Amino acid sequence: MILVWSAIAFANCWVWFAGVNLGKKDGCDVKVFSVSIYHDAWQTFLRIVAVIGCILGMVFTIIGILAIRWNLTTSFTQRHSKEPSKRRNLRPELRSTAFQIVMGALAIVVTEMTEMTMKINDYQMSEPLGSSRQLLPFSIAVVNVVATIGSGFRNLVQ
Repeated sequence: MILVWSAIAFANCWVWFAGVNLGKKDGCDVKVFSVSIYHDAWQTFLRIVAVIGCILGMVFTIIGILAIRWNLTTSFTQRHSKEPSKRRNLRPELRSTAFQIVMGALAIVVTEMTEMTMKINDYQMSEPLGSSRQLLPFSIAVVNVVATIGSGFRNLVQ
């Protein structure tokens, strides 16, 4: 999940430095929090945020790669260890579950912000939720949320 958020942070740099004006059309004003994304002060602010996000994204990428490496080596050594397992420490599981909850809450906030942006800009969905274009991404999101919550609780219960 950290690597996904890092990729989003890297993409934001491109969006605010190169891509924001690519689709601009006369008379079409896109607003976020009731502020136009084409306003110069807003773009400057979001460019600064994007650079900070890119730096944090690099840090999170390194942390994510180290976490994957740690997870692979730890699971391998535990599987092939001949020693009886010692008393189990719940701290890593608690941290992992807390992190999953925070990332899930952040995803909910981002989704709500997207919905509010669509409402402010009077964007109408052309197809109902039952259509394949809407139902497939929605189903994938529901499965991911259930898997994340289940994984977090499984970490605590085991």
